[in-house]
Amino acid sequence: MRITGGKVSRRILKVPKGFDVRPTPDLVKQAVFNSLGDRVVDARVLELFAGTGALSLESLSRGAAHAVCVEKSARHAQMIRRNLEIAALSAGSLEVRVQDVFTALTQLAAGAAGFNLVLADPPYGEKNIGQRSQKTLSSLAILLLLASTALGDGSTDYDATSLAKFKQGDLDGALADFNQAVRLTPGVSAPWFHRALVEDARGNLAGALADYTKAIELKPGSANTHANRGNVKQEMGDLAGAIADYSKAIELKPDNPVAHTSRGLLKKVNGDPNGALADYNQAIQLDPNYARAYLNRACLRYDAQQFTAALADFRKTSELNPSLDFPRSSIWLVRAHLGEKEPATKELQAYLQNRQAGQPDDWPLQVARFLAGQLTEPALFKAAENPDQRTATEQLCSAYFYAGEKHLIGGDKAAATQYFEKCVTTGKKDFYDCQSAAAELKLLKAQK
Repeated sequence: MRITGGKVSRRILKVPKGFDVRPTPDLVKQAVFNSLGDRVVDARVLELFAGTGALSLESLSRGAAHAVCVEKSARHAQMIRRNLEIAALSAGSLEVRVQDVFTALTQLAAGAAGFNLVLADPPYGEKNIGQRSQKTLSSLAILLLLASTALGDGSTDYDATSLAKFKQGDLDGALADFNQAVRLTPGVSAPWFHRALVEDARGNLAGALADYTKAIELKPGSANTHANRGNVKQEMGDLAGAIADYSKAIELKPDNPVAHTSRGLLKKVNGDPNGALADYNQAIQLDPNYARAYLNRACLRYDAQQFTAALADFRKTSELNPSLDFPRSSIWLVRAHLGEKEPATKELQAYLQNRQAGQPDDWPLQVARFLAGQLTEPALFKAAENPDQRTATEQLCSAYFYAGEKHLIGGDKAAATQYFEKCVTTGKKDFYDCQSAAAELKLLKAQK
């Protein structure tokens, strides 16, 4: 048996005599670690039923930061320590716990130990049947929950049960799991961070804000947590607080294009278009394929009547994200303002013809159909109705803006002004449509 990869590849390891230990075959081990790839690098590894410690030693050879082996047999535990010496790896990189796996799991979870990678190759035999209980799986999930990323951002790169529930839309189940994690380890930032994600998705902004704040208190150097708290503050209307959080995120991680773009949007709202443009340009420099930065810059240029530059950015956004409707509708607006309404309409109609039909409440589709002449103005406002008040307000804001733009392009400035004023009255200041309506009003008033 040998180490198959990494800095001490090909080292031959010792195996106890007899059939008490059946090490993972080298070919299987190599396939597993090749599949894991860079996830092993800087990871904290837990190996259960360790036997020879081969999986932990393989992890350390491939760049893991630390490993813990759990092995019930004192004799086998001694063999693990001997293999560590053979591999010539740092003595401090491996901890051996001589105890029953199921006892160890309970203690590790209660003690706030965190791991990025858990490996288990249990022994064969009837004695193990029935012991792989849901309780054991829950303990493993809690251990994974407590792990921090190699980046130290408070998020994780694993498929723990709780995060899987979150991704699958089981918000109640995920929340219950994260509540348990917070209860067991109140001094660890990751469970607070993940519970905040769930609270935000559930619409409990106050709860999300409190949890992100606690996560920052426990781990003040997390750029990701500051950025996420900024998102929540923005949703709650605290734009100054959001800008402060985005700025802190940028200070901690200057190469983050998302934080630059988010801050740029709020600078625009606060009347600082030059500051917004600087943030968008920086975001694009950091990530030339970040569609949202091009979209935000396009809207900024549109509001400044820089239509040719705006058109280029809207087209770049569509190139990077072909399924996004908003830039398609915006391209129609730009071209119509440039006197190209007829070819713009044909372009949008061609897009709609190839677009997959959405649900009846597919709002972006209704907007595009309205601009393309396939939906009347009264039908647009009817489609904007929604039983959820927040959604209804957002869609009404959008409907006022697009109706105003069509009237403006058609030469009816009075009707356009009325619609733009109604759009601004909705108070959705961080919405593209509301910002553009305000910009149009400013220009219309200047022309009087």
